[in-house]
Amino acid sequence: MRLIDRIAKREPEASRAEIVMTQTWSPQNTERIAPDFVSWVTEGYAGNPVVAAVVNARLNLFTEANFKFRSLADKKLYGNTDLSILENPWPNGSTGELLARMEQDVFFAGNAFVRKVSPTRLERLRPDRVKIVTVVDEITEVSELFGYTYARNGLDDEEFYPPEEMAHWSPLPDPLANFKGMSPLSSVVRDVNNDAAMTEHKTEFFKNAATPNMVVKNAKPVDSAGLTRIRERFNARYAGTTGDKTMILADGWDATVVGNSFEHMTFTALQSAGETRIAAAASVPPIVAGLQAGLDAATYSNYREAFKAFGSGFMRSHWRSVCAALAPLVNVPNGAELWFDTSDIAALQEAETERAAADSTRMQAINSAVMNGWTPESAKSAIISGDLSLLTHTGALSVQLYPNGVVPDGKAPTP
Repeated sequence: MRLIDRIAKREPEASRAEIVMTQTWSPQNTERIAPDFVSWVTEGYAGNPVVAAVVNARLNLFTEANFKFRSLADKKLYGNTDLSILENPWPNGSTGELLARMEQDVFFAGNAFVRKVSPTRLERLRPDRVKIVTVVDEITEVSELFGYTYARNGLDDEEFYPPEEMAHWSPLPDPLANFKGMSPLSSVVRDVNNDAAMTEHKTEFFKNAATPNMVVKNAKPVDSAGLTRIRERFNARYAGTTGDKTMILADGWDATVVGNSFEHMTFTALQSAGETRIAAAASVPPIVAGLQAGLDAATYSNYREAFKAFGSGFMRSHWRSVCAALAPLVNVPNGAELWFDTSDIAALQEAETERAAADSTRMQAINSAVMNGWTPESAKSAIISGDLSLLTHTGALSVQLYPNGVVPDGKAPTP
């Protein structure tokens, strides 16, 4: 069955007529994920330790959060059975596995797609096999999301799913597209390739007896057969990791080392600079990922501050973004929103302690304002927002502000 036939079969008669009137679906009305997902995973994640380090640093923290509902009125977190689809998204699945899959897909493809198969089951779709289908209204010329197609087996036979069945997470939007996102690695492709080239250079360096290239010369003429024989004997004895033997030359032969050593080319500094750029693109402090640039300045306080900035800055916005993407797949109660709970993450407890101290200070300020005659509601709004112009006075004064011998009701005290 053709894709367009499936679309027609899924839609009611009224919807089909509306679709035909606005815009017929065609390949030009799709946003396809860049076809480098496989290479990023195989050559980047599985083949590059720097990329693996920054991805794992993000995963280690991101997957620790739990989903909750948050009241819009008082910001209180709570849970109920409606969250079970995120807690057990598939057989033997967990919230951590769901978050890990989505994070990996976003990191390497810029997009994560999770489909709601049933009220109790989710499915992760490979992002490189998904197309985002749009329609353009001929009158307003506005491009709107129509749905998603999925080549489940990587073939042309695609399945169509409407937007209400799909959670699409793209935390880093692609400026050249309306709906899809882009990988954070897009800006450091050359740095990843350069790091791989440096690793290969180290391998070849050790294959060559841990020395740069060497030129062996002799003033006497040698025919091609003799030169081949000498080269083979020389490589057998002195080349490669097992050839580190004392070189003895005679009869006018001379050996000269050519090329730069690691020390002369500041190899460590060059490689460290590339690692830092990759970590920066991934929003991961090098010290958190265990990269050389971070370890060179490693102290407990440096690591603590870097991790706090990573968790309280980038990661909180990341959690908030994924909650917004998954919310359409969950029965969110009225007056609430899908949110994340980090109270059980030990690494973020220091930030939670600082936040509690700040809340305590605000509570004291609110209490002081109420005791001095300001209305409780206006005191709460003014202190939380930081705008003291919101304060509204009750007209009542503290007893300390009344003249001696006068009580708040204006009457003189009884002798």
